Amino acid sequence: MTEPDLFYAFKKAYLPDLKVAVDSYSPFDAICHTAKVVVEFKCRRMHYHNLLLEWPKYEALLNRAANRGYTPVYICSTPLGVWAWNLTHLDLKWYKRELPKQTDFSNNTPVIKQVAYLDIEDGSYLSRIKV
Repeated sequence: MTEPDLFYAFKKAYLPDLKVAVDSYSPFDAICHTAKVVVEFKCRRMHYHNLLLEWPKYEALLNRAANRGYTPVYICSTPLGVWAWNLTHLDLKWYKRELPKQTDFSNNTPVIKQVAYLDIEDGSYLSRIKV
């Protein structure tokens, strides 16, 4: 599953009036004015019980949502399903980890990133989306 696939599956299953962010460099992927949510989508090729979230994405998502009075939502797919988190009320612990600068591009030079891990037990399993 790709992020556009996940966007359209989520839109079809949950929020028909979900809109794509203005450009591909937007710090969030979609917005729904009816549900008052700002959404970031991420697809993982492997399943983990704890899914990684990078600080810059988290901060931008929270700020964009707060500026509108909306809820920040992070949605992540793995080969075993799709989970969603309302980031407003999570008490995340942040860590500095050496990770590839970019996962899916040629620049896989290690860099230090600030990350948190989202436990799938703390998220909502989105049963209406099949991976």
